[in-house]
Amino acid sequence: LMNPDAIPSPKHKKGANPLWGALLVNQEKGAEVLKNYPNGPLFKTLDDLVNPSYDVFEPLAQENTPRLLYTIHNEKFKVNILRLPSPTRQMMINKAESSVLFEVFIIALRQLKNSQNFLLINMQDRTSWQEHARCHTLENLPNHPHMIEGFEVCSLTKHTPFYHQVEEYHDLSSAKEFMSLLQDQILNAAECGLYFPPNLGAVYIQDFVKNCAGLIHEHFFGKKGILSRKNRLDFIELLYFFLTLKMIDRISPTQMSFSCKDAIDTGAIASAGFFAFIKLMSEDSVWSLEEEDFFVWMAQSSALMYRERLVRFEQYERMLSVLELLDSELSLHKKTILKAFEPLYGYAIFKHLYAQELK
Repeated sequence: LMNPDAIPSPKHKKGANPLWGALLVNQEKGAEVLKNYPNGPLFKTLDDLVNPSYDVFEPLAQENTPRLLYTIHNEKFKVNILRLPSPTRQMMINKAESSVLFEVFIIALRQLKNSQNFLLINMQDRTSWQEHARCHTLENLPNHPHMIEGFEVCSLTKHTPFYHQVEEYHDLSSAKEFMSLLQDQILNAAECGLYFPPNLGAVYIQDFVKNCAGLIHEHFFGKKGILSRKNRLDFIELLYFFLTLKMIDRISPTQMSFSCKDAIDTGAIASAGFFAFIKLMSEDSVWSLEEEDFFVWMAQSSALMYRERLVRFEQYERMLSVLELLDSELSLHKKTILKAFEPLYGYAIFKHLYAQELK
């Protein structure tokens, strides 16, 4: 098993862009301030050990409160993004069941006007013994009679050696070989920590990923034959962005979440990152101070509230790295990039595309 704390952190070029450089500096300053209060996370853990309040893991019933974050929309779809921890209930590591609270929520959505539906982007690792049971439960939940047409799951893990480009992938510098292995990840999705709704079709997803990867290689990496580890990390994040947008386009959910175990690190950063991706790809890509604060709040507030610490630095830095790359290339070639990627979706998906905080 891989220790996330031992994963080498990608190098971020500080100051290359005022926004992303400032966000990284703020993270580092926040870490320095919290060094004066080093025992917060420890006290949280000791409180749970000394005075256990619950005998089962069920975030939705344990004050880990879901909430609306923002909406993204264009002329074809509108979807609300929620902060949501894994909607499961678990007493044993190898056995999990769906949260009754969540099932009732989905049933209520279907009874609303226009029969609303939910897309859950599961960011837990189905290849890990610690998280497999929760992933299996969520991926099978859409088959339950009372959940059909109201709930879909797509698993995009962020915890495998390939995602982190470590172990046997660490020295994988050939762009051709990297892209071939990327295709293998999709082809063997279940064994590689990925899962896609069966009704989308495996061949359809594979074709999308192949075409999207080619465009990412061309427009963000200049068709380089050699990709550094940082290049490959950014490449994977970009693919996740475009693939998530494809899921939204095909499934047309009215509600969606990026859900990890507790929605504290991986899920929180993914939610903030996707907001930034949509913002940058939209026609109105100028950031207000309020939107900058909102990005930081989405990324950091859950970790501060529930763990009394900042989010994992290596995850936050990696997200800022890919957003810096995206912002840099769009500032130079936005019209060309949007025109190149639009055929992947069959229409002008980026026209009138917006991301807005829900207040």
